[in-house]
Parts: sequence; C-alpha cells; structure tokens
Amino acid sequence: MFPKLLFIILVAGATAGALLVNRQHRIDTAHEISSLHQRLQAQEQTLWRLQSDLAHRTRPEQIRKAKDSLGGSWVAIPSRPQPDSRPTVRIALFEDEFPEEDLGG
Repeated sequence: MFPKLLFIILVAGATAGALLVNRQHRIDTAHEISSLHQRLQAQEQTLWRLQSDLAHRTRPEQIRKAKDSLGGSWVAIPSRPQPDSRPTVRIALFEDEFPEEDLGG
C-alpha cells in the first residue's frame, strides 16, 4: 500500500511540476510577444516620423529652391508614357512557319 501511495504522490508531483514549467513557458512567450509588439510600434512610429520629414522636405517649393541652387536646365519627367514610346508587340513564330531562305539554311 505504501509503495502505491508513494508512486501516486510522485506522479502527482511530476505532473504539477510539468504544468508549472508549461505555464512558465507560456508566460515567457507572452512577455516576448509583448516586447516584440512594443519594438514594432516604436519602429512604426519612427517610420511615420521619417515619412513626415520626407514629405515636408519634398514640398514643391523646397524642390524648386534646390533646383534653382543647382542651376542648369531641368526637364520634368512625364507622369504618363508618351504615345510614341510604347513598346512594339512582336509575336514569336515557330520554325515551321519560316520560309527556308529566311532561316539561313
């Protein structure tokens, strides 16, 4: 009777220990997720600040001042492709469709 009771107590203790270890791993994982989330938020705030600074520094009047200080002639980049600059579509043909003299043979 005593060995059975001792075995049950040891199994219950081992189970409780395993559950405590599992719980601690969950707590550590939640803490790591929280830390990563805070770092991600800090990175997003930095990104937003940099985007705001970039938008402020690339205002049209700022660009005009920079262009005037550099001198020279500047040409605007077209926002749409020009009609004559569109690529020509070509269709590849099989060798059977070429005449023999065109194949060099």
